[in-house]
Amino acid sequence: MVAAAMAEQAAENSENNPSQDVAPASVSEDAPAAIEAPAPDAPAEAPVEAPVEARPGSDEEETSPGRTSSPPVETAEAAREEPAEEPEPENPEPENREPASPHPYLVVTVLVDAGARPAVVTCSHGDAMERAIAASEGRELAGLDLVELPISPAPFGALRKALSLPDDVVGLYDLFPLASHLGEQVRKVAGQFLAAEAVWTLEEQGLLGGVPLNVRLDMPKGWSRDPKAVHEQLVKAGALELTSEGIETFKVVKTAWDRSNA
Repeated sequence: MVAAAMAEQAAENSENNPSQDVAPASVSEDAPAAIEAPAPDAPAEAPVEAPVEARPGSDEEETSPGRTSSPPVETAEAAREEPAEEPEPENPEPENREPASPHPYLVVTVLVDAGARPAVVTCSHGDAMERAIAASEGRELAGLDLVELPISPAPFGALRKALSLPDDVVGLYDLFPLASHLGEQVRKVAGQFLAAEAVWTLEEQGLLGGVPLNVRLDMPKGWSRDPKAVHEQLVKAGALELTSEGIETFKVVKTAWDRSNA
């Protein structure tokens, strides 16, 4: 009876309100869950992807939402890449003009017979250096070195003859002062040039008997081999710019050197 009365009441309500739907009294447990449709104007949400773990050794990195990835790191090979070398100027600038020491740098120059046996040349060089060390004893020097200028056997024989020297002489030695700031390469060519000037003078005077002389200096890169140009480069480098103290020291040492060769 009660059920019939309730059904009757529901029918009357439905007739009075035909546009109103009546929800079922209960939902079966086996029915699938309802999915709400989005509002017509609401933007659809982008699907969220699960983060992907970077594999060991992979270049990919996990990036959080809203965060940009860092720029690529420079590789070790690129970091070690050396810049391209700039071409050297044709006439390089001379080295530091400020003297590193007020004392002179002495060089024992030698015109050496290029055809002599090495053992004989070594013994001759040793005697010359001993003379230089003895002559400069008690004097302050920036350094002491020996610089060779090889001469071919034929012109060296002509030198021996012009200077009335015995045949066993394999080297002609002299002593010169140089500025202490010169680098090794410039100091070497300066010593060779000073030694060559003596033999060039003998050649100009005709004392070599017409024997051709071919003197080759060990020039720094970019220097001209013309003697005038070499002289200008050495002047520009300040090769002979000595202090007054250095000049006096050399005078004393040179006097003792000349006396030991008498």
